Amino acid sequence: MQTYLVDEVVEICLCNSQTIREYIKNGQLRASKLGRAYCIKQSDLDDFLHRLENAQLQASLKRESEKNANI
Repeated sequence: MQTYLVDEVVEICLCNSQTIREYIKNGQLRASKLGRAYCIKQSDLDDFLHRLENAQLQASLKRESEKNANI
């Protein structure tokens, strides 16, 4: 089972570590605490990225729909 630390997830997601920690704190990204570090399983990261991608796609579609309604 592949696992990642916050710094590794930061490199994958191209964001900063505080953002990842906020996702963990808010329960959007599941992680286990190992001492002072968070450990994120591959499956949890995949689920998180899938949900994030869907949310971004839905927001994009909503903007397009609103844009077309104003025409």
